[in-house]
Amino acid sequence: MKRRINNELDKVLIKEIKKYHDNILIIDFKYEDLIINDYYLTYISMLLCRDIELKINKYLSRVDHSPSTKVLYYYEGDI
Repeated sequence: MKRRINNELDKVLIKEIKKYHDNILIIDFKYEDLIINDYYLTYISMLLCRDIELKINKYLSRVDHSPSTKVLYYYEGDI
């Protein structure tokens, strides 16, 4: 599947996130079906969080929201 990283929302997110973080992980699409792909990305993200929690011995579910959250919340452009 052709990667959709160049859509408007992705560009806004990457630009905003780079203001606050030096390291950014982008997980590629794997499946043609968007619903299955969303499930896959959610599953991979959950496994990543679990592995990080085990590595640093810290519970990550209670996260303080970054200033980028407002950008996402009020985003009205194309996806």
